[in-house]
Amino acid sequence: MQFLPYSGDSMMVSGAADFKIRVHDVQAKETTMVCSCHTSRVKRLATAASVPFVFWSAAEDGVILQFDYRTAHQCSSESGNVLVNLGYHLGRNVEAKCIAVNQLQPHLLAVGANDSYIRLYDRRMISTTKPNGVVPPTEASKGVSSCAKWGPMSSKPLPPRVEAIKCKANEKFGKQKYTLAINLYNKAIQMVSDSAVLYCNRAAAFMKRAWDGDMYAALRDCHVSLQLEAGYVKAHLRLARCLYELRWTNEAIDCLQAFKLRFPDYATGQACQALERDIKRAIFSRSEIAFADFEEGSRSESQSSNGSANSSPKHKRQPQISEQEKTWRSLAYDYELRYCGHCNTTTDIKEANFFGSAGQYVVAGSDDGSFFVWDKQSTNLVRVMRGDDSIVNCLQPHPSTCLLATSGIDPVVRLWSPKPEDGSKEDREVVDSEDAAVANQRRMNADPLEVMLMNMGYRVPGLLESDEAEVDGRGAEANIVSCRPS
Repeated sequence: MQFLPYSGDSMMVSGAADFKIRVHDVQAKETTMVCSCHTSRVKRLATAASVPFVFWSAAEDGVILQFDYRTAHQCSSESGNVLVNLGYHLGRNVEAKCIAVNQLQPHLLAVGANDSYIRLYDRRMISTTKPNGVVPPTEASKGVSSCAKWGPMSSKPLPPRVEAIKCKANEKFGKQKYTLAINLYNKAIQMVSDSAVLYCNRAAAFMKRAWDGDMYAALRDCHVSLQLEAGYVKAHLRLARCLYELRWTNEAIDCLQAFKLRFPDYATGQACQALERDIKRAIFSRSEIAFADFEEGSRSESQSSNGSANSSPKHKRQPQISEQEKTWRSLAYDYELRYCGHCNTTTDIKEANFFGSAGQYVVAGSDDGSFFVWDKQSTNLVRVMRGDDSIVNCLQPHPSTCLLATSGIDPVVRLWSPKPEDGSKEDREVVDSEDAAVANQRRMNADPLEVMLMNMGYRVPGLLESDEAEVDGRGAEANIVSCRPS
């Protein structure tokens, strides 16, 4: 739901699972427009405060529509309101899930779909019914390589306060309190952003914790560490280990060969040789699997040509994407900051939002019935609150006062505001936020049936309980990485 700009909050737009968009006159209590141009569920609406009476919709038919309430609209199968059709480049199975307009530059439109990309469009460069206006990043804006620093930066001593934080983080690492160690490294990096050893140590903590996305985060930290100090042995070897754990075996073997050439004294070390054995074993295993798949595919094709059987579902043709989409993906930005702890596997309408007088916090809902609050700069989790008996989906901050509205599966909307710091206990605060985050990691990697039973209120033994063997949420492969902070 959105209020139309410049309508005095008297005109409201809504979209729903019946595929329809409706405009309502709040004061007259009547519906003034019904649009049925979408052919699937409407997921999100967006407006820009500086653009009068204009709104945008995103739906699971993969189409973004643009409306101007001041102009007449006639629904048809060939709607002239189509601003973006994701299916043009991604095929018919694409679904638009969310949409946002830059309030300071309302010509910029961001769209999220049922894949791992966010697409940025410049409305000035596209017209309705022609879905080809993505703004690709330029080479100068890609990643951190444009500001790479080479040299022995990590040899520079840290300020005493930062050194104390690093030592405390190393201590937590030694006690296998990897999340606490990461939080401390985050804090130290905020204070000194050009220390290779801090990034390399945080990479080690990510590798040991091994939550979803941690190995890739560790790879990024190793990359930054090597940019700050090209001759950092630990960072280079950990980079190769990350590539192996991410199953990028070709890149891993290339990285390891470069390591051995650059640091021949370390090539015969136990860690290097063990990693080399792991990589070669993975390459050999992948070759065997590929050969088995080839043979199975050949048999399936032979059987299909004889009319005796259909092709195996395993070998069904994957959705084809356009060459332009491949180019855009090759130019995609990486993320800048990452916030962990919540779970988003059950519903696809969860919101993340900025919160605070200066947007200094990030808030998001979760499948465990809580909403999570992170510090925007450090990415550290600062609070977890119980917002629903089942799932928290929506979080919206008030535009002018410190008030947060949340909703989920419960038939209520809850409002949250600060309370006096008088020492009184908040019943809805989750005291142990780390345990909640670990439980969500297990939830995300649980069997779908178990998750469904949990969401229905059943308790699944062994899934959410903490135990010493898996206190860090790493699972059965907890000991595959051998790391030690500097």
